[in-house]
Amino acid sequence: ILAQAGCEVLGPVATVEEALAMIAGLQASCAVVDANLDGEFTTAVVDSLAEHGIASGVLSGYDKAALPAGLQRLPFLQKPVSSSELLQLVARLSHTGNGTAP
Repeated sequence: ILAQAGCEVLGPVATVEEALAMIAGLQASCAVVDANLDGEFTTAVVDSLAEHGIASGVLSGYDKAALPAGLQRLPFLQKPVSSSELLQLVARLSHTGNGTAP
């Protein structure tokens, strides 16, 4: 979906460790991160993205209220998501520049 819309897609990654390794040196306007990778919440990933100035949003099969506070503060989509919802999230993140919820 994202690649067809002209976005550069990096990944997928299976673990938080892989995601953190990918962020080093990453030049991106935004990132969409699954809330859980291999049984671990991705709070460290979104924190690292923020430290690198990359806006992020969260996708999850979990209800937003079940997520750690570090993930709840970000724009959120609950799975399953439609193509238009995902593209709207990416557009929003690309324009806000910081990923924090307005």
